[in-house]
Amino acid sequence: MMSTRLRQIRKIAAARALRIAVGVLVSLPAALAVTYHLFLILYAPPAGARADTRHCYVIDADRPTLLSDGTTLDDAGCPCAMQELASVELRIQTDPRDYSGHAYIHTPRMSLGFRTDEPNVGLIDYLWPWAPFQAGRVQDDTTHDYDFAVCYRACPQTIERLEESLIVHGDDLYQVGSWRGGRNCATWARDRLIDAGLSPPDGDCPNRIARGLYASDRPRAAGLVPIIAGDLP
Repeated sequence: MMSTRLRQIRKIAAARALRIAVGVLVSLPAALAVTYHLFLILYAPPAGARADTRHCYVIDADRPTLLSDGTTLDDAGCPCAMQELASVELRIQTDPRDYSGHAYIHTPRMSLGFRTDEPNVGLIDYLWPWAPFQAGRVQDDTTHDYDFAVCYRACPQTIERLEESLIVHGDDLYQVGSWRGGRNCATWARDRLIDAGLSPPDGDCPNRIARGLYASDRPRAAGLVPIIAGDLP
């Protein structure tokens, strides 16, 4: 009698486990589709932007203006002679396939970005707050491609501060999602601009920065003004 009752309980438990397993298998594709759609909303590059066209944006197209002493203020608020002004850029390569992309800083003397050489850094790490930190390093991005750029006018003092920050922070901790103090290439580059007194655009990865820039085709959105819609020199 007990063995019969035990067999019935086991059959009922097995049937319930099977129903749960079938339910999970049926709902899994929908859950994955929702997760993937959420990821696209958060991290896809701007819709309609062409990867073979470079877009350049400036913070304020009306500057620089001459001061009474003949000097001008750069985009960090530092004064210098007009002929001393040079351009520094936050350059961004979007990525519609792997959704990683790259962001780096270009100055008249160097182009440096931040990366990790550690393996197993994947897309899930963007959404996973407990993704591990990796060893970070700077890389020479002189020949790296890009399709967006935020362009700043900078006096020598601002450029010096920027380049010093690029070098000093060459061994920061890397974390692709930038959840707990680590930095990915985009947030690291934004921090270096802040160190130099420049105002970076919003965004915590290359694609999201580019989305904010591309939306700036609407007049003066986010204070950014497109000045070139075509190939940059």
